[in-house]
Amino acid sequence: DSVTQLLDATISAIYITRDLVPIDLAKGILGTIANILNIAQHIALIGPGGMGKSSLAKAMLHEPLIIEKFADRRFFVAYDGLDPSTITFETFMTRFAGALGIEIAGTDPVRQISAFLRSAYALVVLDNAETFEEASASSALKIPPAIAEIADIPGVILILTSRSRRNAPNVRWITKDIPPLDLSSAQAAFFQIYQRASYSEAGEDIRNLLEELGFHPLSINILANAAQQNGWSPATLLKRWDDRHSKVLDAGKGKSQSLSDTMQLSLSSPSIQDLGEDGLRALTIIAFLPQGLNENLAGDLLPSLPEVDTICDVLCMQSLVYRQDNYIKVLAPVRHYVRDSLQAPDLMCLRDMRTFYY
Repeated sequence: DSVTQLLDATISAIYITRDLVPIDLAKGILGTIANILNIAQHIALIGPGGMGKSSLAKAMLHEPLIIEKFADRRFFVAYDGLDPSTITFETFMTRFAGALGIEIAGTDPVRQISAFLRSAYALVVLDNAETFEEASASSALKIPPAIAEIADIPGVILILTSRSRRNAPNVRWITKDIPPLDLSSAQAAFFQIYQRASYSEAGEDIRNLLEELGFHPLSINILANAAQQNGWSPATLLKRWDDRHSKVLDAGKGKSQSLSDTMQLSLSSPSIQDLGEDGLRALTIIAFLPQGLNENLAGDLLPSLPEVDTICDVLCMQSLVYRQDNYIKVLAPVRHYVRDSLQAPDLMCLRDMRTFYY
């Protein structure tokens, strides 16, 4: 519909990395969001770690038309750093209230937060929502109904960022998968950080490397910073990549400075952990196959994984894989991480596929 088309235009036109949103390239684009918000639908920005979901949400909060409409009623609720296995309804509501600048008193935090939000238009970002969407504590069952109740308040717009597609039910979400950068934006992002060679001097080599990264914003950001800080020439950077591959993308600690850390955050989610070893077996096979796993043949190809269809659904739900043209695929940085850091493809699975084809 027209709302989705507007959001598609916004996402595809904006150039964005996790810590870098050049306003000049986004000028006039984020204003489209104001039109979407007037329709009173809520937005869920979905994608793997490092795609720039939080950056896009923050950029939306600081867009002039958004500031004009919501003034000081723009709130960013951060849920990163919490353990999904222990987060409670009380923790969720305390974070929410803290971002609004109010203190919860009594036994009905939803009523208090709702009263505050009803007083004027408000735009609220729920960042890293997978943390509470994956919550397993008994009290966490009250979180989705609370979100739905808040979403029903006239004049309140929610923007949710998440690695998970398990978004609160009974909410009119416009769900948008955040795509990788395009080539020109990826090159601009890299060379805005990396100053030791110009695009004209190293453009072709760097272009090939960025393609290997699948134009993944976080990977580009980490690689450019590592090359700049270490004083690597383009030739040295390419050699480091050839020698160490995705290990080059572990330049620091935390999900914004390490591909391993952001991947481990996804792999440690309760949904993935519940799959057990079969989840990793399936993921390594999908990453091993150049075209991905043929979804229509998955059960025949992998009889030693009798729940392969269910496993693929969960992996897709958590944005570790995606579906395209009847294949289950992984993004380039996920493939690099899986191949470099996880177990080798399961021999039984490889024999199953060989038997099927030969």
